[in-house]
Amino acid sequence: GRNVRLDIQTSDTAERVLEVVSYKMGLSRELIGYFSLFFIQDHSNGVLSVVKKVAEFELPYVSLQSMKESDCKIGIRKWYMDPSLDKMLMDCRASVNLLYMQALQEIEKNWVKPTDGQMQKLESLQKAANKMKVLELVQEVQHYGYIQLDPCTCDYPEVGCSAAVHVGNNEISCCIKLPSNQTKAVSFKINRVRCWQVTFLVSTLLTLHSCLKKIISEQLMKTTKGDKEMVSKASYPHLLVLKYMAAGQQLSLVYAREFLWE
Repeated sequence: GRNVRLDIQTSDTAERVLEVVSYKMGLSRELIGYFSLFFIQDHSNGVLSVVKKVAEFELPYVSLQSMKESDCKIGIRKWYMDPSLDKMLMDCRASVNLLYMQALQEIEKNWVKPTDGQMQKLESLQKAANKMKVLELVQEVQHYGYIQLDPCTCDYPEVGCSAAVHVGNNEISCCIKLPSNQTKAVSFKINRVRCWQVTFLVSTLLTLHSCLKKIISEQLMKTTKGDKEMVSKASYPHLLVLKYMAAGQQLSLVYAREFLWE
């Protein structure tokens, strides 16, 4: 990405800051709702963490000064969990630039999982500065448009397993490290979630909580009556627990067992 310098007041809300930065970058007003401000942390080992989404009413400057995480900065990222919504932004040069820079960042930080063939094509298109083709191809790449969370422990398939977690496109995708040191990929579909409960809304779980709400709101806009009936008939819930042990925070998700591991 690139840095954008703004003259703002310490009392400006995130909504106001987003409006100012959008204007400065030439982003159409009707597209502002597809983006949001985030607190982002670049670790010394090259790992990128999205600490949390900045709430519209929040004062970014004040929050940034009070962050416990070191080296945090404020970034603008797209704020929708359905990658197909990229098509709504293709007629605006500024939004295309934002999507392109975010896609390159996610490739560089290994958030997405391109095959060798996809990676070769992406590198070729990037050298040719063909942004539209890059954004078209990256739609096919695993975990594109997802938010990667910090590693956690989970209770599946055994209590205490470590997991790398990606959230997006109507799922929580977990790469779970088993006690045997083997890995197991598991996808938990959000439209099978009965409910969830978060204990201690700290940064990582607050981000996951926000992502789940966003996915469900997008799904509700597309859900047909038949889909609602199918979900309402599900029974025998299963409880999945994702834990961030350092501070004792955890997220519990209740799923319909008959739909869980299809």
